[in-house]
Amino acid sequence: YKTDMVINASILTYIIAVIIFKEVFMPIQNEHERHIEMLKAALPYVPPENRHAMEIILQADSLVNLAMQPPSADLAGCSIDGDEKPFMPNPEAMLMNIRQYCNKKESETIQMQINFLKATVILHIHILICLRHLKLTILPPP
Repeated sequence: YKTDMVINASILTYIIAVIIFKEVFMPIQNEHERHIEMLKAALPYVPPENRHAMEIILQADSLVNLAMQPPSADLAGCSIDGDEKPFMPNPEAMLMNIRQYCNKKESETIQMQINFLKATVILHIHILICLRHLKLTILPPP
């Protein structure tokens, strides 16, 4: 009896995979989303030996949906009055976020990189001040 359930659950998982495969390549968006939600709702009732395969199918569907989206589709809704801000990388913030997952030695290395970035900013400001000063002393204002 248990073997029949496992075989039936395996067949069910296969059928679900075929349905999702067909929907990915011939999607009717509302129907596809509805079927995915049905699969998610059924997931707790799938036998444990088949649950992992079904979770992989759902994750694969999510990955396909992500790959089909335009690269910045989620950021378009964040603009105010259609004015999108240009991407401004912040290496210091990135390093600070990464540092929380580092061991002590890696954290020290990242702190050195952060210090280097700060020193570079200070150097650039100093250079700009020097250039501004040189322009004012060499070229009098018109």
